[in-house]
Amino acid sequence: MPPSLRGWFFVLSSLGLTMVAWAVDVPIAQTQLHEFTSAYTGRRYQLRIGLPRNYDPANQRYTVVYQLDGQWDFDRDMPLTRGMESDHRMEPVIVAAITYGGVNPDYGSLRQRDYTPTDFLGGGQTGDAPKFLQTVRNEIIPLVESNYSCRSEERILMGSSYGGLFTCYALLHAPDLFTGYVASSPSIWVDNQVMVQQARAAGTILAGRKLRVQIITGANEAASQISGAQAFYNALIGLHLADLELGLTFAPSERHGAVATVAYDDGLPVVLAPKLVMFPFGTGEPVGWSGPQAPVTFWADRVQLYDGPAGQPVRRSLVLEPTAGSTVTSVRGVVYVLDAQWDLRFVEGSYGGMIYDGEISPLLRVGVDWTGSWGEVSDWRNREFTPTDPSGTGAYGGAGGFRTLMKDHVLPDAERNLLTTPGYRMVIASEKAALWALTDLLSDKPSFDRYLLVAPAAEWDNEWLLQLEVLRAARGGGLAARVMIYYGDHDAETTRGPAIERFVSQLSARGYAGLSLQSSKLEGRGFAEAKLLGYHKGFRLIAP
Repeated sequence: MPPSLRGWFFVLSSLGLTMVAWAVDVPIAQTQLHEFTSAYTGRRYQLRIGLPRNYDPANQRYTVVYQLDGQWDFDRDMPLTRGMESDHRMEPVIVAAITYGGVNPDYGSLRQRDYTPTDFLGGGQTGDAPKFLQTVRNEIIPLVESNYSCRSEERILMGSSYGGLFTCYALLHAPDLFTGYVASSPSIWVDNQVMVQQARAAGTILAGRKLRVQIITGANEAASQISGAQAFYNALIGLHLADLELGLTFAPSERHGAVATVAYDDGLPVVLAPKLVMFPFGTGEPVGWSGPQAPVTFWADRVQLYDGPAGQPVRRSLVLEPTAGSTVTSVRGVVYVLDAQWDLRFVEGSYGGMIYDGEISPLLRVGVDWTGSWGEVSDWRNREFTPTDPSGTGAYGGAGGFRTLMKDHVLPDAERNLLTTPGYRMVIASEKAALWALTDLLSDKPSFDRYLLVAPAAEWDNEWLLQLEVLRAARGGGLAARVMIYYGDHDAETTRGPAIERFVSQLSARGYAGLSLQSSKLEGRGFAEAKLLGYHKGFRLIAP
């Protein structure tokens, strides 16, 4: 039993499958955890370190992206940076996400105090930004740079809301610390826009420094957020500093809580200095590296293991219960995320922001993946997500067996504690997992009524999906489902985009009763980044 086990567990044997379930902290690969108490604020901090997939400290130094509100935004940054690295849109970086340690920290009050420049609420509830800046300068940055292979000449700071406010504060008061800044929906309204006044007086401290700044706010936010961002940007523009590169964007359709996903995706590549980066060749499997620190974990209310055939990896489902304050009776639906070892963190960042904004109702989230090494998991998913075996080797073609596992075990086990029937079941998947989802859609009895898919491998086996759809149409009847498909125009698999377009065209032309089908090409995006944005954009449209 894992050492981080807590809560409960049980063992159930049925139909030859052994299922073990427990509540547990699930480790995230290639991460490290540090905690310390600051001599400047007296508060306990936690650093969540995310390393590049091929971290090579002996031969390479890395820019560090310092992320505020790590308790929330580490979920966004890790898949974002690894995805853009995979797509070769951005160099490999280290993520250092800053949050609070200790027992049950009150994130709201702690961040309100640390990230605000003045005590505008009175009584010491706010205004510790000067102290926290010293914590960053004298404690956090030295801790990171003494433990990891870092490029001290380039550092990035990112934050959202109050975190975006502190990002702007650090720009004006310590421009020597960071070279790039991404302020997502900064709360410039604080204390009658005191940061705008300070920006107007910052010409001397900023002069001669080559800095890159991106301010990105949701177009659907409160007027005070939008006007504050515009006023701060105007104040900086008014300094007429040739070396200060500024950008201001109002992201369409975005609100305060969820805009950070888009802000970090758009802003981070811009604030990194252009440089020649050599990306390592190979399979993409992470280079093994370990340090003295424990890994970053996330809490799963239930982890259920299903035995595979002898000697093969075990299937695993990770059940994330609805948002605190909701109950099982208020769950609107259940979301199943395939390839959870990668994609669950993509989804969680957007889910949390949209819950905050009131855009969606509480949902049960269930991630499905496998245990085992990187190579084992890759081989296992190749077999279980593909409907045919064009190689004739037995390495592919196990989609039918995986569908049986999902329908007979994973779905009922995940939903067994719900007091009411969920309003819907959604599946979220990409690439071969999305191919599997489409085979489920075209079956006689689909398992889901919502499908959010990114870059489905429609090119598989000479576009076998087209043949499957012809067989489905011949059987007659409707398709009561909502389907959203996203794909990037820079996918490394160059045949995928055209294959997706042909499949969507054929499916749409069939006119199935009850089928709602949408597809969208994401310009300038490779596979991994299309996944992040596709899940984010599609979730907003399909989840309510």
